[in-house]
Amino acid sequence: MSLGARLETNYLPYPSQLLWYKLMCLGNRSGWSEWVIVDNRRLMAMMQQKHEKTLIKWRDALVNAGLVVYKRGSKGSPGRYKLLSFTVKNEAQMTAQTTAYMTAYTPAQTTAIYKHKQNKTKEDVSLDTSKKTFVVPDLSLVEAYCKERGNGLDAQKFIDFYTSKGWMIGKNRMKDWKAAVRTWEANSGDTAAMAQESERNSTSQSEYKCEKCGDTGYISVIVEGVSYAKECECLSISKLEAQIAKAWISQAFKACTFENFIPWEPRVLADKEIGQRYAKDFLSIERERLNSLSHIGALGSGKTMLGICVLNMLVRAGVDVLYIPYREMASSLKRSVLDEYEYAKVCRRFTSPRLLFIDDLYKGATPNDTKYVYDIINARYLAKRPIIITSELHADGLMHIDEAIASRIIEMSRSYIRELRGDGLNYRLRGL
Repeated sequence: MSLGARLETNYLPYPSQLLWYKLMCLGNRSGWSEWVIVDNRRLMAMMQQKHEKTLIKWRDALVNAGLVVYKRGSKGSPGRYKLLSFTVKNEAQMTAQTTAYMTAYTPAQTTAIYKHKQNKTKEDVSLDTSKKTFVVPDLSLVEAYCKERGNGLDAQKFIDFYTSKGWMIGKNRMKDWKAAVRTWEANSGDTAAMAQESERNSTSQSEYKCEKCGDTGYISVIVEGVSYAKECECLSISKLEAQIAKAWISQAFKACTFENFIPWEPRVLADKEIGQRYAKDFLSIERERLNSLSHIGALGSGKTMLGICVLNMLVRAGVDVLYIPYREMASSLKRSVLDEYEYAKVCRRFTSPRLLFIDDLYKGATPNDTKYVYDIINARYLAKRPIIITSELHADGLMHIDEAIASRIIEMSRSYIRELRGDGLNYRLRGL
């Protein structure tokens, strides 16, 4: 029975029909092998479906309609699909089909189709031939070309200059190094002057954010007569900016450092000293059990700012960090809890960084929050991955909400814990 006949006799939902089409595409890609091997995750991505149970329901509809046979793979292996409605035509069938197809067109239509395909082929060829891959020349090639033209150019300076530019002319990748040589040749005088003139033809130097490297990220240095490409300072700055953005450190927090954190009260000074000591010790204690930092207690005592000071110091040392307010973390976990795959993905976001800063723990918490928080804290506890915790609650308050979570936090930060109590600590109320 054909696919059309089966669709007439069996109600097949549209998503199941789409799944059939995707499986047909995979079958075609595999050369129409008897079995199509594909895992659920890939099919979910192809179908833009987040829920595996829904995909299974669509698959079952195909199985019940007699369109596929499905065999579950062993543990860790993808499943297999046999497309029952697909049969390979024999040579006679294919010949008959081709004859019928060709006779369905008039000679004029057939000629038009042939010309269209011919023109398309020519266009494709012309496109392919225009895509030339640029290859960086070596010194001997440049020297030979300069000698051939008799222009007296210093080939080494040519190489060094464009190496420092990343073989860019302005903002565009160089396409023809010989043309660049001829441009240098056309400009008389000092080589550096010729280089500048060459650059001016495409862009003014004022357009560069970094004058040293021309926004390439690399500069040329000569060591013992050998030219090397060295990272420019601007590249390090760009990498740092990317790390800060990845850490979710806001623009307002980027400037927070221990240098500009001015304690207004002796107890806050002690808080700062613990934060500084933790940041200094981090690399040596990272893989130990007592590797975390907790600032808990008094509202407005600068706990968040000190935690950010630690992150800013460590991110500049190349440490992978993440800042997340507690309420935002809890919300993202709760939103994804109905989808096992999505929930695991969200959890990895909080368990994978080398250092996680959870700000204002339990602020605005609901009774059900603890089971989500436990998954994160326990995973990091077992893996000895450090955390920074701030909370307006004291240790007894944290224990009251959930002893399992609180005891892990207190144990991990035992060497670097600061609990503030009393009046006069809220910096927002200074002078009132």
